[in-house]
Amino acid sequence: KIKYTDVRDDIWFGSKFIKLDDEFNPSTLTYYIQGNKDVVDQLKIKLFLYELDLLPQYLSIYTKAINCLLWNALNVRLNQNQIDNIYSLEKFLDTLHDKQIEFHYETFTHSATPTCELSFCIKNPS
Repeated sequence: KIKYTDVRDDIWFGSKFIKLDDEFNPSTLTYYIQGNKDVVDQLKIKLFLYELDLLPQYLSIYTKAINCLLWNALNVRLNQNQIDNIYSLEKFLDTLHDKQIEFHYETFTHSATPTCELSFCIKNPS
């Protein structure tokens, strides 16, 4: 279940996270819905890892989650080029039907061990 919150000016936001392991700081898969009470503007799936060496272990789960979201939202799946980009951590922005899909990878070095976040988004073109 997702809890929806009216964050400001009739913009609604919902999120649910799934712990992928039992570490002190667990790796998480998070699903976001952003929009207002009538229309969804963005769907996102993020993978956050506290340990970069866990990335190869969770890329398969992440791409399956993306394909599930794409299938339910647009009745399509990632193509091989997009999957290759995700596995090589290369950003991309493509158009499917009348929506944009975007993949982004970012590392954070603010803690003792580097962390990272992978983000996949389905949104209306800007």
